[in-house]
Amino acid sequence: MAIRHQIEMLMTIALVLYTVAFVLARKKQARTHVLIALLGFLFDLYATYLMSTFNQYTTLGNQSIVIQVHTWLAILALSMFFVQAVLGVATYLDRRDPHLFIKHRRRHITFAKWIFFPTWIVAYLSGGMLIS
Repeated sequence: MAIRHQIEMLMTIALVLYTVAFVLARKKQARTHVLIALLGFLFDLYATYLMSTFNQYTTLGNQSIVIQVHTWLAILALSMFFVQAVLGVATYLDRRDPHLFIKHRRRHITFAKWIFFPTWIVAYLSGGMLIS
């Protein structure tokens, strides 16, 4: 299997896992949400590693620009995962104080919906340009 197809397969699995984690979070299954999100992160991380390795050894002309953009978008999305994780940990640590819990939970949810997930989807779709 070509490395580009492996990368897209890994990214698709990560997308499914992130979506499942989002659905589980809405159903109040926090531990499973965290485990599945971390598993999605690991698939995403390995795919990004393959992208950066592939980018070093490829000479595809104009397509290498697409690979670089896709790799940087994926790295940006991985960085945003850490912000999302910190917000989730802050929510967990402040669960005894209702005011702080609600404040951090709102930030965690808002960041996931409007910043992390859309950025990750753009990175995923930019990878679709590599397959075609």
